[in-house]
Amino acid sequence: MENPLSDFKGNYEESKESLIKENLLYSPAEENTETDLSRIQQYRDLHAVASVCNPIIKEGTFKKYVIYTIKGSDSTGIFEVARRYKEFRALRQLLVRNWPGCYIPQLPGKQASGNFLPNFIEQRRKLLDLFICKLISLPYFYRSEEFQTFIRGGSSDYKKLAGDCKKYDYNEISENYQAVFREFLSQKVTDEDERNLEKLLSTFEDGLENLQKFENSCKISVDYFGIYDKELSGLIQGIKNVNKLYANGFGGREINVEIRDTYTNPFYILLDWARAEILDQQSIIEAIQKKSEFKKILDKAEGNFDSEKQKLQKMHTGRKPISQIFSSKSKQDHIKNAESNHQYLEKELQSIAMINKIISLLLIRREIPRFKQQKASRYETMMRNFACAECQEFEYIVSQALQIQDCLNVTDLSQQ
Repeated sequence: MENPLSDFKGNYEESKESLIKENLLYSPAEENTETDLSRIQQYRDLHAVASVCNPIIKEGTFKKYVIYTIKGSDSTGIFEVARRYKEFRALRQLLVRNWPGCYIPQLPGKQASGNFLPNFIEQRRKLLDLFICKLISLPYFYRSEEFQTFIRGGSSDYKKLAGDCKKYDYNEISENYQAVFREFLSQKVTDEDERNLEKLLSTFEDGLENLQKFENSCKISVDYFGIYDKELSGLIQGIKNVNKLYANGFGGREINVEIRDTYTNPFYILLDWARAEILDQQSIIEAIQKKSEFKKILDKAEGNFDSEKQKLQKMHTGRKPISQIFSSKSKQDHIKNAESNHQYLEKELQSIAMINKIISLLLIRREIPRFKQQKASRYETMMRNFACAECQEFEYIVSQALQIQDCLNVTDLSQQ
């Protein structure tokens, strides 16, 4: 029988290990070499490794659920915690809120039924494992309060713990980004950069559509190949049963063919890869879209600041807004409040502008080039693994036919 849960663990672990290696080796020409080496050293200093394992079905008060164990260690020690799928989602939502515009690994989607089937649980575990692995490969996420609370927060519900995590305003996000992404502070975003982002968004969206179609083809191939291999085993067993009659009863030639108890479905390699790639494409598309949304926030902030500036200028000339005509406050109090609000909006506008600049450069100079390089490398590795597995599987099928041929050839020689 087919065993999709274990046949390709070696291939999966190889892909997982190569993920971090690719992150560390990547050094695009546009970035400062000293900065790259510093970023690589940051990761190495963490000495961080982790895995998602041991999924267990639990009985809840009203319904069943699955918990996944996260085990790992870093420079500060060992950690182990059990988390539900909804807690992984809470972590990602928190990262999206506090780290706008950054590439944040995607999670596998919800499923209405079949959540407790072994194949589904294992498929989700692998994708959750890749999610954690990718976050670990980014030191600023790994060191964040959000992630450390997730892996070291004990058995408490992370959704509740996430509510206690700090919610950053634009000024705090700007300060955080300037500290984490210092290499981009002196760089500028050009009009060509903005146009390239728009083109890349279209390219990634087209790629996502093709990947989703490919995933469907892979599912069909997995099912059809599974049926074919199962029926082939039944056919070989039928040949052996029929041969008993013809060899013993009719004096025919004896045929002895090996029948396998398990077999490998090579199309699972393609399917696992397609599922992971779809999530990654969705992540980079989301990052670019968030950047576009943030540009709208910047435009709105500029409009609010200009409006408040004009309001303050009118007040200095002695003209009162309608809202102040019936107010008991003095003119100076109104001017003081307006100046305070103007200063607040100015600082907020500067922070939003800085965030918009940094996330643009982060995508253009680092995330997208690294993303494209990783995709090419991992695609070629996956295709090699698939080609090798497919050849091995069909070689075994051919070997069964050759066994039949050899049995007949031996008999022919004995009769000469």
